[in-house]
Amino acid sequence: MLAIARNPILWRELFGILRTPRALVLLCLLVVAMTGLVALRWPESGLADIEGNRSRQIYQLIGFGLTSGMLLMAPAFPSTSIVSERKRGTLALLFNSPLTPAGIYGGKFFGSLLFLLLVMLTTLPTAAASYAMGGVSFLHNVLPLYLILALMAIHYTAVSLAVSAWSNSTDSALRTSYGLVLLLAFGSLAPYYFTRGTEGTTAWLSGHLYHLSPVPVTLTLFGMSIPTPDFAELTSFSDLIVPHLRMATVSSLVWIGLGLWLLHPNMLDRSRAAGVMTDDRKRSERMVRGVFMLIDPQRRSRNVNRFVNPLLVKEMRTRRFGRSSWMLRLVFFCAIVSIAVTNGAMRTSVDRGLGPVGTILVALQVTLMVLLTPSLTAGLISAERESGGWPLLQMTPMSAVRIVSGKLMSVVLTLLLILMATLPGYVFILAVAPEKGPEVVRVVASLALVALFCLLVGAVVGSLFRRSAPATACAYAVLLAFFGGTLLIWLGRDAPFGYDVVRSALLLNPAAAALSVIGTADFATYDLLPYSWYWTGAISGVCLIALVFQSWRLSLPE
Repeated sequence: MLAIARNPILWRELFGILRTPRALVLLCLLVVAMTGLVALRWPESGLADIEGNRSRQIYQLIGFGLTSGMLLMAPAFPSTSIVSERKRGTLALLFNSPLTPAGIYGGKFFGSLLFLLLVMLTTLPTAAASYAMGGVSFLHNVLPLYLILALMAIHYTAVSLAVSAWSNSTDSALRTSYGLVLLLAFGSLAPYYFTRGTEGTTAWLSGHLYHLSPVPVTLTLFGMSIPTPDFAELTSFSDLIVPHLRMATVSSLVWIGLGLWLLHPNMLDRSRAAGVMTDDRKRSERMVRGVFMLIDPQRRSRNVNRFVNPLLVKEMRTRRFGRSSWMLRLVFFCAIVSIAVTNGAMRTSVDRGLGPVGTILVALQVTLMVLLTPSLTAGLISAERESGGWPLLQMTPMSAVRIVSGKLMSVVLTLLLILMATLPGYVFILAVAPEKGPEVVRVVASLALVALFCLLVGAVVGSLFRRSAPATACAYAVLLAFFGGTLLIWLGRDAPFGYDVVRSALLLNPAAAALSVIGTADFATYDLLPYSWYWTGAISGVCLIALVFQSWRLSLPE
């Protein structure tokens, strides 16, 4: 421990994080949110109820808020820690210092971990308040909650550092880190629900993968009943914490080992593969490449039509997901995943109706939108300002409206293809239940509003920054906080939030409207349409106006 405390990288990393405005904003928002949750349920007379119901309600809300905050904050800083050093050219100086690669990794790992520990310490007063009201045990409630949070911090910091060591840009590192964290937290639950009630090696593996997620053990800690793998008798928190601790520890060690393996001086001399000519490949490989290369990205392009926005063409030809070959790959991937998920869900949901199938599809599509959209939209303006391309746009005769429309349309086409690629799953639903046609139409309309909302929020947040990395991180934080915050209020339905409060919060979330229409449990009771569409459209309109105004302000002569 003394050697770790003397590591200069640790304190440099910690103080560097604390000096960033993002860290201050995240800490302040978390403290305000936790204090507000306590104030909502604090007894007005100063006397707590004997049974401790209010205390347990506060404890549950604090637990949900802390778990969501950890998912939001854990990847934010370590995911860009190593790749930003390499982009600035300071990583070579670190390798030439007396520190070993393990020392460099340890400093960055524990520096990021200490910041997350500071985040948890700022929430101790709210946990103490719920404990002081009675009904909450320190050993059985408060301490286990912070143990789970510590495991999440260690696990997701290791994941983010490994991604940072592998990535070539901060944008891709942020996008990949958040995607992997959400996959480990929620995606690891999906295989179990597909193989539930079956036997064999697949069911056994999915049952163990189920314990990799902190969600089941957290819900059990809050007193909620959840389905557990059939191969083990797991009925309480003490039964679930041991397998979760084992799986989280093994996964953390694997990611730490991967990060240490990637972090070596040779990574600075990483060269591109020479490649192999297509004619020299095997026949099977040539057939696969023929499918994925239906459109040649190197073909000679025609001149830009005078009625076409030149910025739209520029964005589509310079961005990876704007190129036709990559868009086809993305569309094929989304379509295959959609059909596979629907097929697997329907095989296990015959007796439970089509509600679970639709819920899985909606969750898949919303997750894709939230993961991909900020990475595409946050850098529309900030990347131009960072690379020096914005002064060139200022010298063109294009107005702010034309600049914004060209950049937004380039992302709209990509999102539209992704949305259409995930629609084949609904064909299965219509084949089984044709009477579900009107519901499917309303769900698709709600998902289109989700894409529009994510597009405009990510673009307007990104326009406020000069660099694309903090713009992307902030866009992810805003979208995750928005969708997660409204669902946090939904989790507190009946206690402490009433029906009207929960419905008002869900009206702001277009994903909740889609879940309500598809018949998801505990969402169908709220009548959200068409008012949810009105609110989402109004918020999107305000974001569009703000984006145009910000672009016009930036286009003025300095």
